[in-house]
Amino acid sequence: MTVGRSDYGIYLPVLRHIRDVPGLELRVMVSGMHLSPEFGLTVRDIEADGFEALNSESANEQNSVSETPAPSSYDMILVRESLSTTPSLLAKSTLKTTAKLLEFLKPGGHLVFLDRRPATFFENVMGHDAGCYTRHLSPFPGTVATKNFPDGLFGRKAMIWMLGLGPRSGHFMVSLRIPTRPLAREHWIALVGDASESGRCCDRQPNMAETTIPQRAAA
Repeated sequence: MTVGRSDYGIYLPVLRHIRDVPGLELRVMVSGMHLSPEFGLTVRDIEADGFEALNSESANEQNSVSETPAPSSYDMILVRESLSTTPSLLAKSTLKTTAKLLEFLKPGGHLVFLDRRPATFFENVMGHDAGCYTRHLSPFPGTVATKNFPDGLFGRKAMIWMLGLGPRSGHFMVSLRIPTRPLAREHWIALVGDASESGRCCDRQPNMAETTIPQRAAA
């Protein structure tokens, strides 16, 4: 899934490789700024690169995005750094976007968020940590897992950490494995019904009101 030119540029070499490997089926889901005329309707650039763009939201009739894929189509959906600058991962609109993604997973499938940890205390101030993503996934049934992928010990970022000038940099992954029993499309959206737009996931949003969302039991 890609939501803007910033992450699409990172994905592009991988997408081309997957497309050229026999036996692999590539589907590119587009959302966010790609579908906005204000940002140039960059979904057309994706199609110009030879990829079929599948809309993860309600497609505007005026653009050329292909029809939304059928529910329960994917074993795994990977979202990389797309929510890093979102003010709060507990806002209802953000939870609703994730609920829509979960509709496209096969029973027992995985939704995976991959994000980067900063190299210094001053880098990526508005970023979110693994705890934010864990709380973001708490309304949904299934099993949440986290894993860290630290940067290597050679290089400037490692030196900053070893000198005590910043945290250990690298990537972290937070994943949700959904239940193996099928769930209706309406079920996923209903799970975020009690959330508020002012939901706060961490101290990076000091002006937002606190909200508590109970953890849903895994099926």
